Amino acid sequence: MSSIRNLTLLLVVIASLSAGVSAAETRTAPTLSDALEMAKAVPGDIVVLVTGSDWHPGSMKFLRDVFETSAFRNALGENVILVHVDHTEAEAARPKQERDKKNNLNRYLFQVPLIGLYDAQGRDIGQLTENLEQTPVDGVVAQIQELLAKRKERDELWEKATKVQGKARADLLGKSLELMNVGWGINETYRPKIDGYKPVLAELKASDPQDQLGWQARYEFQPYKLLEEVTGLAEKGQHNKAIATIDNVLENKQITVEYRQRALAAKYAVYRRWKNHEKESLKVLEEIQKLDPNSLMGLGAQGYAEFFTGPVDLKYGWRPHHVQQEISTWEVDITSQAGEAGFYRLELNRYWNVGRHNIKVKSLTILMNGEKVWSADKPMKPKIEEIVELPQAKGRQVLLRIEAQGDGGTDSAGTISMKAYYLPGGNHSGKASE
Repeated sequence: MSSIRNLTLLLVVIASLSAGVSAAETRTAPTLSDALEMAKAVPGDIVVLVTGSDWHPGSMKFLRDVFETSAFRNALGENVILVHVDHTEAEAARPKQERDKKNNLNRYLFQVPLIGLYDAQGRDIGQLTENLEQTPVDGVVAQIQELLAKRKERDELWEKATKVQGKARADLLGKSLELMNVGWGINETYRPKIDGYKPVLAELKASDPQDQLGWQARYEFQPYKLLEEVTGLAEKGQHNKAIATIDNVLENKQITVEYRQRALAAKYAVYRRWKNHEKESLKVLEEIQKLDPNSLMGLGAQGYAEFFTGPVDLKYGWRPHHVQQEISTWEVDITSQAGEAGFYRLELNRYWNVGRHNIKVKSLTILMNGEKVWSADKPMKPKIEEIVELPQAKGRQVLLRIEAQGDGGTDSAGTISMKAYYLPGGNHSGKASE
């Protein structure tokens, strides 16, 4: 059986080199393993399309409209080998060992269509997933060529590295890994891409054993392992040691912005577990946000900062920093929730899983441009529900004024909502937004 398979591969290689085949025609192979065998004979990068015929019809449309078109194949040329893998639900249910016999792509198939790129040795170059179904042929080709250009630049760095020693060699190798977007820690199993580049990291370590350039720390950084380590120290009361551990990581100038944000997130977790260090924890959130305000971590840090420092509002309700032992006054703008004349449902609900205490409400008042239009002057505790009749706002600012104090303590949080209950104009039963 193996001799027949090898003969088939040989015939494919010969056919691709024959005069009867266009010099620009892209080669194809049934599996990644077969493509790697072909690349041994005639080197070439490998482009794998993953579809899901029995669960994602859109991926099959992409196969027909882009991947199988002559325009796509001619644009990539003969130096690329194309592979199509149909990742069906039945295939996904098979044991991993059996799947790997057929096609081990060494990557997570979290969505389709997915295009994975490999070099002739099977090392991961990168992948395309974003908006593939809406991208025309020339757009997909351009993205593939961009990744292939990075692979060529990587190889040029490797060639230069063979001609130098020590830190100069380590720096070139480190930059080559950066081009391939290798990271998240060499031992973390959720990044299978790492495995193909372990020999490069080994060379990097040998060239800079003391890690004076910081490349090793960058590629061995494991954010979740760091978080587990420092929160464990914090639970033991070793907060200073935990902070020192994180600061040591942050000294590495090679760490990417995202890694730096994750290290700072671990620092935030330590300060949150350290009594009387609320100001330090908020300062860390500011640092995370400043590094990249529009990133997932940056936006998350902004949300946390708003929660712990912002005013009482409809978005987050009241939080412990608002609650005092004596009566305090909170004002919430509800203009956009109470513009029409009619009846509204006003609710205050305590978070039972956040905070140890409730609040005691002395009074609730609704004002339009400072004029009182509704009030409930009676002692209450959340859960509170009031049906409120209001006149039309007519462009006036509408404020909800709450007089409240802690009930046995100030560790309390809860929600505030204002929804339409019955509006003669036609918006009824909670249609208005909170």
